[in-house]
Amino acid sequence: MNLPPGYLLPEGTTMQDILRMDAELLASEGLDPKWPGFDDKPEEGDKSS
Repeated sequence: MNLPPGYLLPEGTTMQDILRMDAELLASEGLDPKWPGFDDKPEEGDKSS
């Protein structure tokens, strides 16, 4: 069986739900999800991600 070319969301779950849960997880760890840098793409050659 081949993996799908992307993520499959559970029925009834939207991408906004995933982003909200992600923000809640960051906030629960004391991180500001709106902090600049979280949405930046890694610089070319950056192997940290």
